Amino acid sequence: MRYKEFGFTIPELLVTLFVLVTAFISFTTLFVAIDSVSTKNKLLLDANGAAYAKIQEYENMEFTNIPTGSTCDDGSKTNEVEDFSGSLPSSLFAPKTGKVYVVSVTQSLKLICVEVSYRDNNGNKLIEYADFIHESGYGR
Repeated sequence: MRYKEFGFTIPELLVTLFVLVTAFISFTTLFVAIDSVSTKNKLLLDANGAAYAKIQEYENMEFTNIPTGSTCDDGSKTNEVEDFSGSLPSSLFAPKTGKVYVVSVTQSLKLICVEVSYRDNNGNKLIEYADFIHESGYGR
């Protein structure tokens, strides 16, 4: 008399278990990588938002109210006119700094430079915005 066997054999169960564990590890690694990229993008978005808001603030000022820094000997750097590090988003990792530099190119033209620096998992990052503002108004 022969018995019919039902179910899976041990080798079939082991192969299935191996495939499931491999898939689980792959998905876990993928989710960790996605989370890392998402965190980096959030930090970049926050830093860009802070820099853009600050340059917009200067673009909306009256030309005569925009403070002017002095240039260095080579004319390439300016003294900062504002340090807004304290108002940067708390989501940015320290050390984080926010600075505004202004140089008077001519009597009727100023160059505004905004820098935001912060740290992420791969090191220090720097966001820079620059714009010219004419005494007759921005973009005129």
